Amino acid sequence: LHKPTVIFNKSDNGVLVGSIRGIIDGIDVVKALKDIENEDDKILVRFGGHKLAAGCSIYQDRLEDFIVMFNKIIGNQLVNISTTKYLYVDAYIDSDAIDLSLFKSTEIIGPYGKNWDTPIFVSKVRLSAVISIGSISKLLLKTKHVTLEAMYMVPKETIEHLVGETVYIFYNIEITSRIPAGSLELYVQYMSKECNLEFK
Repeated sequence: LHKPTVIFNKSDNGVLVGSIRGIIDGIDVVKALKDIENEDDKILVRFGGHKLAAGCSIYQDRLEDFIVMFNKIIGNQLVNISTTKYLYVDAYIDSDAIDLSLFKSTEIIGPYGKNWDTPIFVSKVRLSAVISIGSISKLLLKTKHVTLEAMYMVPKETIEHLVGETVYIFYNIEITSRIPAGSLELYVQYMSKECNLEFK
């Protein structure tokens, strides 16, 4: 999942032409190719690119050797790289505190834009229903006292298995101009049954 991908096409004269894409910071695919060349200069015909994307040509009869060496070198690069994904939030909000006063408090420190992002909050709620709206989903979220509406930019089928479950939502908060005008609406960025929160 967290390793670069290499795709080869057959060319003339027993040569394979490849394209490499890395996916995480800390991986250097060009350095990996250089390391292969330094260890065995009879594998690569030519290569070039930058840390996260490169092209290369290899001798077709050395493909298995390339795979073994490339995986080993990338594996060594991954040793000191964390592949844990983090989502930075501004505050944990008790679900019963999600109301118009919360929105107004965020407006005080606006307006938001470049280098001043809209606050992201995290709350624990129960997902009571998912309604499909084209390729996105409308969520009905139950707190102790009220049901909230939220929009989530994922298809219904990817999250409907969570209906009835208690989940953590990571969201922005806005006032909707749609009917009923002036009501509260949440825009979910991420949702999960589990959440490890670290406060700094």
